[in-house]
Amino acid sequence: MAAILSEARTIKFRVTFRHGDPPLEGVMKVSQKKFINEPQSEILGHAVDRLLEMNRVPPIAYVEIPLSWLQLAGDHMPVIYTEWLTAFVLEFEDVQHLIKPHPIDHKVIHVSLQLWLYDIHPMADTTLSVPEHVWKDWFQGNTVVPRAYAKAAPEISDLIVLDYVLANTDRSLHKNNFVVGGCVSHCKNGKHSPKNATVPAMFVHLDQGSSFYKDKPPPPHINPLTAPEGKDESSFCKFRKNTIKRLDYLRTHQTKAKNTHTLFLSLKEQIHPEIISHIRESMIQAAQRRLDALVHHVRWCVKKYGEDPVHYFD
Repeated sequence: MAAILSEARTIKFRVTFRHGDPPLEGVMKVSQKKFINEPQSEILGHAVDRLLEMNRVPPIAYVEIPLSWLQLAGDHMPVIYTEWLTAFVLEFEDVQHLIKPHPIDHKVIHVSLQLWLYDIHPMADTTLSVPEHVWKDWFQGNTVVPRAYAKAAPEISDLIVLDYVLANTDRSLHKNNFVVGGCVSHCKNGKHSPKNATVPAMFVHLDQGSSFYKDKPPPPHINPLTAPEGKDESSFCKFRKNTIKRLDYLRTHQTKAKNTHTLFLSLKEQIHPEIISHIRESMIQAAQRRLDALVHHVRWCVKKYGEDPVHYFD
């Protein structure tokens, strides 16, 4: 293991697996000071992505790692990073309940471990790049998406929906947003990146670590699905048909019959109990409320503009 990516605000580890030719690699995230929910939010973000059938978050797992491995990785870095790891993770009080005794490795900690992808680029450097200040206008119910951006627009819509449900405050269209394939400028591939790859360009959602910290949706300057101050509804009204279908399936049904497939119950069934306890069940319930509000908003859009302008993307 090598402790890299250390120029970021959070401590991350890049992991090389024993198997594969070239070997598989992954990004490992740990709970830490200021970002105590980092790995748990990543796991939940992946689960919500799959429940919405967007499939834009790379495979991820919640695994136990010996604490000594983290310490050894830190030893390969300059002393400032070793001190950072010690103060923000190994000795930080709010992390201690995640450290467990182990009969062989003495102490272990749960972390998120996500598959590393190659051929990843900032959206602005790819064929899916869009102008920074006009794109929100395309998603009003009475507009037509420009043909030049027909491939990017459904990817944008799904990103906005996902981050609204997650309450992810650390990503917007032009910040922390990445594309796999389709690079046209500043293309930098790793030593194991595929040559002459033919992967169609698509968004890939790499960082959900700032999700599930708040019960309210992201502010409107970050996520246009949040209604501006003084407005009852957002003007963002164009969605993928299947995304609308999945939102409706996962919503809270106001009937006497028990609904066993809401977002809240689905996450409770799928996710490790330690994650639910750490994040707090109330934050999962808040995600359900945001999803329900989003279903209500889609219906408002349909009532105002009709179904075709809202169920816009296949």
